[in-house]
Amino acid sequence: MYYIKDAKIRRFTELDGVRCAEVEVRPGAADDPELLVYITAKDQTDGQHDYDMVRIIRNDADLELDWYDNNLHSAFEEVTDKAFTDST
Repeated sequence: MYYIKDAKIRRFTELDGVRCAEVEVRPGAADDPELLVYITAKDQTDGQHDYDMVRIIRNDADLELDWYDNNLHSAFEEVTDKAFTDST
């Protein structure tokens, strides 16, 4: 199980033409990676608010080494499929 210590919205962006929030998730356990979780609002006709996680990125970037914060190197790995198929 992944224990969440802190989560903050970093920015709003678009993925595949859908507006979403990029949320930085910090783990509570020392060995767990930081995550970037992309969340979209679902259309609800009954006035309820519902959201979908559409992408999860493992963020192994070290700010001292990866100060340029881009996804063109191996510090950012998409783990969406792994996260949704794993029971934890």
